[in-house]
Amino acid sequence: MSITSSIHPQANPLDALMAHFASSSKSVQRAFTKYIIDAYAEEVETRRQQVMMKESLTQAFKELREGKARPVEELFDEL
Repeated sequence: MSITSSIHPQANPLDALMAHFASSSKSVQRAFTKYIIDAYAEEVETRRQQVMMKESLTQAFKELREGKARPVEELFDEL
């Protein structure tokens, strides 16, 4: 059993991380904060791209269904 677990047997990993973060130098804190923000920004951008792709595919399939429902002659009239 480690010293930490004998002093705080109910400590969870987040509490341990925050204690370590608070005791770290300012440069380490800034670097860690930048890392977290960058990772979050990447996750947000990935999610944004997924939503755009879903909307694009939804629109494409809608147009495909509408095109199949129309007579071929009408489709050529639009060109």
